[in-house]
Amino acid sequence: MKECHDYKRVGHPSMHHTLALVGDSYYWSDLKNDVKAYVNTFLMGQQDKIKQEASAGLIEPLPFTKRIWESVSKDLIMALPISEGCY
Repeated sequence: MKECHDYKRVGHPSMHHTLALVGDSYYWSDLKNDVKAYVNTFLMGQQDKIKQEASAGLIEPLPFTKRIWESVSKDLIMALPISEGCY
C-alpha cells in the first residue's frame, strides 16, 4: 500500500485509485477496508485537505479612535459596484 500511495511519482492518489493500484498486484480478503483505512489515516493527506469553515460574516467598520493616528488601516476591497445616486 505504501508503494502504491506514498510514492512521489504516484502523487498520493485517492482511495479508489490506490485500491486499483494495489489490486493489480495483490489480493486479500479485506483489501478494500485496509486500503481505505490506510488512505484515511495518511498524515500528509490529512494536512493537505481544505477545512470547511463557516464564512467570517459581514464586514463591520472599525471603531473611532480618540487620538489622531492611534490606529491606521487601509481598505483593500476593490471592484465594488457603483451605487446609484452618488453623483
